[in-house]
Amino acid sequence: MSKFITNRSLSTIAGCLMAVSVAGCNDIDPDTHIANAKQFITKQEYSAAIIELKNAIQQSPQLGEPRYLLGDLYLQRGDFSGAEKELRRALKYGENPDLIEPLLARALLGQSDLLSLNELSTQAKTQLSSALADIHAIHAMVLLQHGEKEKAKAALNLAMEDDANDGSLYTTLAYAGLLAEQSRLNDALEILLQLTQHFPKNSDVWLTTGHIQMASNRFSRAAESYLQAVTLSPQAKHYMLFLAQALVRDEQYTKANTYVDEILTVSPTHPLANELKASIDYANGNYQDAQNHAELAIQNGSQSIGVFVIAGVTAYSRNQFEQANEYFARVIPFVGKDHLINRLYASTQFKLGNMDGALETLNNFDLSLKENNEFVNQMSLEFAKIGRRTDALSLASKASTDTQNQSLTLSLMQLANKEAQGVTHLQNILKVQPDLPEANLGLAYYYLEQGDIVQAETIVNDWLSTEPNQVSAIIMKGYIATKKKDYPLAAKQFERAIGLEPKNLTALLSLYKLEMLTGKPEDAYRHTLALAEQSPENFVIARNLFQFATEAKLLPEALAFYEQKIKQSPNDVPLKMILARGYASQNDYSKGLQVLESLTPVQQSAESFSLATLLHFKSGDYRKAQLAATEWLKRDRLNPDAYIRTIQLSEMNKEYDTGIKTASQAEKLFVDQPGFSLMKVGLLLKDTQYQAAQAILDKQNDAVKTTAYYLRLQGELYARNGQTAQAVDVQKQRFERYPSITTVKDLALAYDANKQTHDAVRVLKQYITQQGEAAQPLVLVLAQLQVKAEPDAAIANYRAILEKEPKNVIALNNLAWLYMNQNDFAKACEPASQAFELAGEFAEVQDTYGYCLLKSGQTQSSLEPLKAAYQSKRASVEIGLHYAESLIANHLPEKAKDILNTVEATSPEHVQQKNQLMAQMQ
Repeated sequence: MSKFITNRSLSTIAGCLMAVSVAGCNDIDPDTHIANAKQFITKQEYSAAIIELKNAIQQSPQLGEPRYLLGDLYLQRGDFSGAEKELRRALKYGENPDLIEPLLARALLGQSDLLSLNELSTQAKTQLSSALADIHAIHAMVLLQHGEKEKAKAALNLAMEDDANDGSLYTTLAYAGLLAEQSRLNDALEILLQLTQHFPKNSDVWLTTGHIQMASNRFSRAAESYLQAVTLSPQAKHYMLFLAQALVRDEQYTKANTYVDEILTVSPTHPLANELKASIDYANGNYQDAQNHAELAIQNGSQSIGVFVIAGVTAYSRNQFEQANEYFARVIPFVGKDHLINRLYASTQFKLGNMDGALETLNNFDLSLKENNEFVNQMSLEFAKIGRRTDALSLASKASTDTQNQSLTLSLMQLANKEAQGVTHLQNILKVQPDLPEANLGLAYYYLEQGDIVQAETIVNDWLSTEPNQVSAIIMKGYIATKKKDYPLAAKQFERAIGLEPKNLTALLSLYKLEMLTGKPEDAYRHTLALAEQSPENFVIARNLFQFATEAKLLPEALAFYEQKIKQSPNDVPLKMILARGYASQNDYSKGLQVLESLTPVQQSAESFSLATLLHFKSGDYRKAQLAATEWLKRDRLNPDAYIRTIQLSEMNKEYDTGIKTASQAEKLFVDQPGFSLMKVGLLLKDTQYQAAQAILDKQNDAVKTTAYYLRLQGELYARNGQTAQAVDVQKQRFERYPSITTVKDLALAYDANKQTHDAVRVLKQYITQQGEAAQPLVLVLAQLQVKAEPDAAIANYRAILEKEPKNVIALNNLAWLYMNQNDFAKACEPASQAFELAGEFAEVQDTYGYCLLKSGQTQSSLEPLKAAYQSKRASVEIGLHYAESLIANHLPEKAKDILNTVEATSPEHVQQKNQLMAQMQ
């Protein structure tokens, strides 16, 4: 033969290859294909056998034998749905049910198809006892899989009745399964291990053995059995899942991952595969991926406790407390009282502001368990931090079985709340254990904050007498020396602490701060910069560095240092936060915001939104500040500052409903902080909900009712309700308790509103006389009140103000009116004109200037400013009357009439003026 192949021959061969799966190149009949297939099966060349059988079926679709053989091959390879399809067709085309129906039952077993097996077991065509025994036994196995234990027993009994050999393979498998269901796992395993010896090529035997081994917690052995099943039936993907499950339980994560990835490639949303992948990723520390796969499993129907635990724990680790709380709530009923999930669940309830829920969970803890006891003790401190003293003390008193530790916790809480009892308790503790750090530090800080340096120093000296090398005590002695301005002694103490602990950051920074205090800010800056080089992400170091840099006039250099670090590590979030704060410290808000805007959504945090809120606020963009504050609050629900800022910005943006809702949330959360209730009252006042505001004020306790904030709100509420006498009484109390420029001004205005203008003038004069220059801002208020009561005195005061502040628009405007009231229009127009030049865009100034022109005879010139004032404030009766008067003077009576028809005069003075103008047009 020639070794060369012509193009024509190549075409023929290619055609043959393409036709193999159809009819072959030669006209081979179906019987030959079937015979070839049987030979290939004998040689275990199954792929070739399948091709031959498909060719036979292609030629004669209604032949039963190739379908039977093909179904049997599919069954062996684990393609159970393919097997079922071909076996049913084999029956349809006349193949012997004695052969086919037991195989069909096995195909249905592979799919755990109970409905089809119910039908097959009652409508089987075979009368062969061994075939019926297999069908009933397989039916029993699937009934057990579906939890139908009693029906499974009945089906097994039928199988045994039909089993002439008294122990066929599937009858024995079903019996072993029933033993396992009765918790006789060892008996079941003994039977199954014998079956694996006799039927080593049957995947159902290996699979069932794996199941029983898993139930016996023999995970390694189960994995070996499942591997046999997978090897025998490679197309049964759910066998791979069983194998992966066993490997995961046996902590063979690398091997398990191979099988799980193969399944996910075919079925990315498979719940069990995602459960297993979540477990593998979690075990390997890949928490983000673990969370993604756990959530995917849950979304696709997984009810596994383990996957909910993984989803919850990973969400918690990423501060996603809402999701974590939801997952934990699902699993709490199914875990033991000592399980970590109980503590994490209580923590998420607390972090989400569900204080009642958190307390209920904590109160149900078994406090005989050390972990629970310590956790409840810690949570008592968390409740104390947000001002819930009663709840904190209740938890602390329950938590500790150690009387001394319990007393220490309670005492520190009392000190934090400035309760004197805490001092006594800590002193008693120190009598028993004089070197207890927490007690000594707590007392020393308390006295230092109270300004009692002698007592603070006594505590520290006593502490050092028992522990001379206690670094915390030495540093505290340095703080006391700094407070006394004994800088050499302070430096000595900090240096001593550094000698004992060379890397103690508190001591190092305290020493450098002394350098700044002693006139060496550049030295402080250089030393701190060296620390920043070692720990560039440390915010405490950065904060001190910026402080020292500002004093040394080296802030640009400090900022450049962090800018360079970010160039080297562009995704370093802590560095970006430090730089943004650095820009903020030099009032460069736009640059600070640019840094924050460079953070990705994943990198954003409560801290970044808190800073963005501040920077937008200082930039004057209150709308963006409110948006940032809302995001801040979402991420930090236990931070009262986040609520305060959100409420304030809601008020500034006149979104009163939002502010009221936020204040209500804060009220429930911070029950011991009445400020949020009072903020809510302020918003209700702005929203004209006076009855609701008064109801809240009435509920406040006596201590709150004496505060300046409460008295201000109550006074304003009385004023808005027209209760001017009550408003005066409240403002009197407020001024007497808290005398200041603000309280005296509010009292004067309350007097004026109650038609006691002389009293208003009197209290202002008295206060201005007493306070002198410090009370100068009140002179303008006094002058405004004197306009009615003492116009000459008002003129003198306005002139005095203008000598100091020649561009004071209010003084200029009001002085013009005083002159007009005296009919001295020549004098009036001079300050009116100056005010118009300075603030000609305001309606009140336009009105004053225009009316002055009108009254001084400049009729035509008066029209434009008065028209502009009217267009800005159509609701103002006075401005409308002035504009109408100008229109009449400019011979435009019809326009004047239109304006007057819209003016709703109510005061006698305005009614008279309107009638006079109407009469002029008749």
